[in-house]
Amino acid sequence: MADEPYSLLMSPPDDANAIQLASIKVTFTSTANRKSQAADEAGIEASWAEAREKQPRLFDKSKFRLASIRWTNGAINIDLGLTSYKDYVGTNRLPVERRTALEADGERLYGDRTAFLSNALGVEAVLETSDGQIVLLRRSTAVTGGHGLYNGPSGHPEPSHAGLEEAPVPTATNAEAVEAASQAAARELFNSVLQEIVEETNVPITALSTPLIIGCMADASGKPDLLFFVRTALDAAGVRAAYAEGASDGWESDKLALETPDVPDGETLADLIKRKEALMSKLNDGTATRDDHRALDATMTEIERRNTESSGSVKRSDTAEGAAPGGASPETGAAALETKVEAPDASTPQTHI
Repeated sequence: MADEPYSLLMSPPDDANAIQLASIKVTFTSTANRKSQAADEAGIEASWAEAREKQPRLFDKSKFRLASIRWTNGAINIDLGLTSYKDYVGTNRLPVERRTALEADGERLYGDRTAFLSNALGVEAVLETSDGQIVLLRRSTAVTGGHGLYNGPSGHPEPSHAGLEEAPVPTATNAEAVEAASQAAARELFNSVLQEIVEETNVPITALSTPLIIGCMADASGKPDLLFFVRTALDAAGVRAAYAEGASDGWESDKLALETPDVPDGETLADLIKRKEALMSKLNDGTATRDDHRALDATMTEIERRNTESSGSVKRSDTAEGAAPGGASPETGAAALETKVEAPDASTPQTHI
């Protein structure tokens, strides 16, 4: 399997408990929106027209913009603004020399090289079957990038699903409105990853556990993805069967693969943490190989598994195929959140990178 370069933006401490909705703090305001320059807007329109010509399925829609993410005082703090898919195509996906010029402008004018970038926030799942395999999808030629590469079920949180048409302007008198919008955005982050799994694999939402955040990464264009760990009550054969029946967004991939995490038996949590640190060092100094990337993914997944099992937050499913994970009711998945995951709308297929 080919690899795409990425950088790790945030990883919770190895001794952190399962990162669920209650353990994140989202601030959604207009101050986190992309800065704009009049000279750039015509270029964005031209880039969008070119992309639409190559991929007719593309359509513009609002997205969350990631301004910053950090681990502070035992919680993940996320600053979000509003952007659009068109702005993402016209900024992050520019040729390297043009994107570098935008970054230089941002650094010069705002002290922030990402100020003029869309940085549309995506979500991606490490989806583990009940018999311990990881679900990967090979990207088809119908999507805008990464053709032939494998990733987990992925997509975008949708501001419109949370009823958010614009990012509120923070003032001294609208703190409650900002807080309400921020909480709605936080819920959509978790809801969206479950919806993407359902739409791309056809695994029913009642067979999915509550998502847990395990990190945040950015690809070579700077586009960020929030990473989640999700278990399904289906075994590998059950996932294959569901995928073969046809998913609503099945056109985004052309093959499903299952990988067994390569974690040696008998390793202690301390051993895993040491291995993660060594692999992270190679990633940061640019010497990581394809096998190192896969080993890091497997190691982080195993660390999260051990932490969640020790805290009792999520248990491995021993239930029959199709039941809710851990013998629990469907409330362990999307229904445990405060907003409902919407049924897939086949009339508006979304292409994402």
